[in-house]
Amino acid sequence: MVFEPPAWVPRIPFNLPDSTPVGEFILSRNQSLPPEVNVRAPFICALSGRAYSVAEVQKRVDWLARRLCKEFGWLPNELSPWEKVVGILSVNTVSYHQVTFTSL
Repeated sequence: MVFEPPAWVPRIPFNLPDSTPVGEFILSRNQSLPPEVNVRAPFICALSGRAYSVAEVQKRVDWLARRLCKEFGWLPNELSPWEKVVGILSVNTVSYHQVTFTSL
C-alpha cells in the first residue's frame, strides 16, 4: 500500500529512491539527493542539541558491529545473517538509535 502525505504537506523537491533499505539510505551519502541535504548533520538530539554527522554514525555503527561480533564470537563468513540477529531495547535517542541499523 502506498501512503501519500496530506495535501497541506509540501512536496519533497527531489526523488527518493524506492529500492534502497532505510538503514542503508540514511547511512550513505546518497548521490541522488541535492548537495545541501548531505551537508547538514541529519541526526540531532532534540533534548541535548547534539548533532551527529553521517560519518560519525557510520563509525559508531561499525564499532558496535565489531564489538557484537567479538562478544558473540561471530566471524564474517560463518553463519547466515539470519543467525546473527540481536535485539536491543534502549532509550529512543540519537545516541542509541544507530543500533537498529547495524549490519552484522
